[in-house]
Amino acid sequence: KVLARLNSEHGILHEMLMRRVQHLTRGVIFGSREFINGWFERNRAWFKGSSAERRRTGARPVSKDWKGFYNLRKLSP
Repeated sequence: KVLARLNSEHGILHEMLMRRVQHLTRGVIFGSREFINGWFERNRAWFKGSSAERRRTGARPVSKDWKGFYNLRKLSP
């Protein structure tokens, strides 16, 4: 059901999901921009250094193929 919904609503295929597994594991959290930013604001105290002081948002785009999905960490494609 989840795979069918990802495909129908976001155009994400099973193959794309398997290639991007690092974004689901190393990205800390995965979801919409609103979800990531809300989590970031609630947990800002966990961050140290420049991330705690200068970072304005938590959401980082996964890739251009994954429109509408974000991670907490910026990962290379």
